[in-house]
Amino acid sequence: MSWGSTHQKPYNESPPLKKLVLTELNHLELGETHYGQYLKLKLVSECVKLVGIQMTCQDHVGTQILVSIYNFDTKDTPLNKIFFKGKIMYVKEPFFKIAMDGQ
Repeated sequence: MSWGSTHQKPYNESPPLKKLVLTELNHLELGETHYGQYLKLKLVSECVKLVGIQMTCQDHVGTQILVSIYNFDTKDTPLNKIFFKGKIMYVKEPFFKIAMDGQ
């Protein structure tokens, strides 16, 4: 399985993090944007750039998943300076989907 944040709502309409509710990876439903929620993720692997940037992350209860980030410009900064092992990321209103490889 894979996770992404590709919902239809324009970015500037997304509420501030403090108005969202923390959720867990195990509570996400396939094919749904989880409006009003956010994930707190810790990177637990090195990242790789293929079509998107891919890495393994862990939520606040220890569940791990492959995360893909698309349309992220890394031209001015090396990838390992932005996405490094141990980094904490907050994902507002996540969208959960099956990856193209079926996982």
